[in-house]
Amino acid sequence: MSKDPKKDKWEVLLKMDDNNKSGIPKKAYTISDADLEEMDLELSVIKADNKHGHNSWGWNGDDKIILLDESLDTRKELEWWLKVAEILKNGMNKNDM
Repeated sequence: MSKDPKKDKWEVLLKMDDNNKSGIPKKAYTISDADLEEMDLELSVIKADNKHGHNSWGWNGDDKIILLDESLDTRKELEWWLKVAEILKNGMNKNDM
């Protein structure tokens, strides 16, 4: 465990094609259904200090829980998965797992 409590927190990570940034890209909320169908996605709840997990696709483990690893048909589906990820993240942080 890290001495910095922010680094021990869980966060939501949505990778869209070549995105390696933390969090959820703004385009997740504006992308068209047609573009979304053609895009590779990975949605996970990940520890903030898991640098390898942030930079890599896959690598499920104790500090990265992959919820979705496929393309979706609609933005509505993506928004539903993002809500699921937020619920899991909040639960993990609340229970300090």
